[in-house]
Amino acid sequence: MHFFDFAEDIHSRSLIAQKLSWESGIAILLLVVVFIGWHLLRRAFGRPRRLDNASAPPPSALRFERYEVGARLYHWGNFGVMALLILSGAALFFPSLAFSIKSWLGISWLLAHEVVAGTFIVFLIFHILFAIFETGLRQMWFTPGDGRELAQRLRFYSGGSAFLPREGKYDVIQKIYHALLTLFALVMIGTGVTLFLSAEVIVTLDHNWLRWLRILHDIFAFLFTAVILGHIYLRLLPSRWPEVAAIITGKISRRDFERQHDWRRWQPPVKEHRPEAVGAAVAGPQREEVSEGGGDD
Repeated sequence: MHFFDFAEDIHSRSLIAQKLSWESGIAILLLVVVFIGWHLLRRAFGRPRRLDNASAPPPSALRFERYEVGARLYHWGNFGVMALLILSGAALFFPSLAFSIKSWLGISWLLAHEVVAGTFIVFLIFHILFAIFETGLRQMWFTPGDGRELAQRLRFYSGGSAFLPREGKYDVIQKIYHALLTLFALVMIGTGVTLFLSAEVIVTLDHNWLRWLRILHDIFAFLFTAVILGHIYLRLLPSRWPEVAAIITGKISRRDFERQHDWRRWQPPVKEHRPEAVGAAVAGPQREEVSEGGGDD
C-alpha cells in the first residue's frame, strides 16, 4: 500500500508524491468502522451508568427547548451543504468513478465543489457570529469536569466500569467532535482557498508548495468525512433518539432531560408547564448513587 500517488514532476523529471492515494483515503474511513465495531462489542457486555446526583428541573416544567428554530435550520442546511461538499470532493478524488454533471447542470464537478465550499464558508461564518453574539459559546466549551468524564469513558471502553455524571447541554464526546470538525474545516478552508486562488491565477505559489497543499487538503477531507460518519452513528443510537427528535421539533421532555442532564449545568427555557404549575426549581438528591438506566454512548 502506498500512502501517496506518484507522478513525474515536470520540473525535476523525478517521481514525487502528487496526491493522497485512494487506499490511504479508504483506510482513514475504515477507522470509523473499527470504532463502530469496538463500540458495539463493548456495549454488548453492558453500558456505563449514570451518577444519580443531578439537580432536577422545576417541578412544574414538562418540556424544554433544546434547539431554537434558527439552530435547527442551520443544522439541516449545513448538513446538506456538507453532504454536497463531500460528494463533489469525492468526484474530484475518484474521477474514474464519477458521473458527469455538465449535461444537466452545465458546470463541472470542480466548479460545483468551489461553489458549495464557498457556501460552507458563509454558513460557518454565520454560525460563529451567531454563537458569539446570540447563543454564547459556554455550553460547547470544555470544563474541568469534562476531563473526568472522558477518563471514565476511556476506562469503560478499555474494559473497565464507569460511572458518568449527568451532563450539560453537550457531553464531552460532542465537544470533542465539534472541536475536531472546526479544526479540520479550518485546515480545509485554508488549503482550499489557497488552491482556488492559485487556480484562478490570483496568486502565484511555488508548485511544490501547492502539491503539499493538495495532499493536506485530501488528508483532512477524509478526516472530516470520518468524524461526520462517526457523529451520525452515535446520533442513531436508541439512547440518543430524543436528541435527534429535538433537532427536528426543538424540544425534549422532562423524562429525557432527567435521564441525561443536570439542571445545574444546563437550564434551557421551559416550553411547557403542568396545568397546576407550582413551586420553583428544587435540587434533586445529592447522594453518590448510580442509575442503571444510563442510556449512554
